Amino acid sequence: MIDNDSISNLERLHKLKADGVITEADFETAKQKILEGGRPVTGSARSALVGAPAADDWLGWAILPLRKYADFSGRASRKEFWMFGLLVMVAMLGCGMFMATDEYGSIGKFGQALLGLVVLATFVPTTAVTARRFHDQGRSGWLTMMYVIPYLGWIIVLGLMVLEGTPGDNEFGPKAD
Repeated sequence: MIDNDSISNLERLHKLKADGVITEADFETAKQKILEGGRPVTGSARSALVGAPAADDWLGWAILPLRKYADFSGRASRKEFWMFGLLVMVAMLGCGMFMATDEYGSIGKFGQALLGLVVLATFVPTTAVTARRFHDQGRSGWLTMMYVIPYLGWIIVLGLMVLEGTPGDNEFGPKAD
């Protein structure tokens, strides 16, 4: 017997497959579990179903914005935003260590090139996760443009990223995990 929760889970699962968040094989596996069980999916299984990593999967939260590379719709939790920010900072610090060891030599130039690649590779996901974070607060994603305000823009954006999102659903979608 399929209840309303199962139908809701199947709809979310289908959207994740259409958005490319999960593979066809993952879709079929989760669909079978829902259809066989006929009961609501809870806990870490529910997190996997809606595309969010388990609560204790720190690396999963850090790379989630990379999996949603240019997805500017929906909402992002504080955990998703800050864990991704931590991942990017660690990558940049690693590049900085190469640059510091040999500032003008070949290792330093390799560090500069690597830093440039990190910045280019994370520009779009950083912008997207910031827009989704604003959506979580019920604000327009266009506020991400504050990053371009000299000196103060990034401080204002980071200050706003600390604020809690709106409880429950809002016009941008269901509450982020």
